[in-house]
Amino acid sequence: MGHVADLGRRPEADTAPLLAVQFLEVPGKAERLAVIPESVYRVLEEIVRSRQLERQAKSAADLPSDVQRELQLGMAPVRVIRKWRNLSGAKLARMVGITPSMLSQLELHGKAGSIETYAKLSNILNVPIDLLLAQKDSQR
Repeated sequence: MGHVADLGRRPEADTAPLLAVQFLEVPGKAERLAVIPESVYRVLEEIVRSRQLERQAKSAADLPSDVQRELQLGMAPVRVIRKWRNLSGAKLARMVGITPSMLSQLELHGKAGSIETYAKLSNILNVPIDLLLAQKDSQR
């Protein structure tokens, strides 16, 4: 069913493991589940949250002036930033896990995508999510 594995050891060979993880096999799934103590999960969750806040702290001021100008003119943020990142629509759609048609609708028409889709776009394009949602909010 499952077994406990040591994930990392301190340099001293005779000390306890840094993190004990139990791996569980799931029938019909290629990936195993990792079970960790709740206290460790909470620490990891806080690290992720803090990194997300750091990313969100980046503002449009960090963008090149030509990109800022296009955004100020009301051009579609996803498309402007995608082009700045030198990504084709097809490649970005594939990376996000949506169809090129859906990406086009998000870019051209501000079509409402899920928050998960915008979160993926934000991570891949390395910009704060609110920058991508600006067009969507202004069309309400």
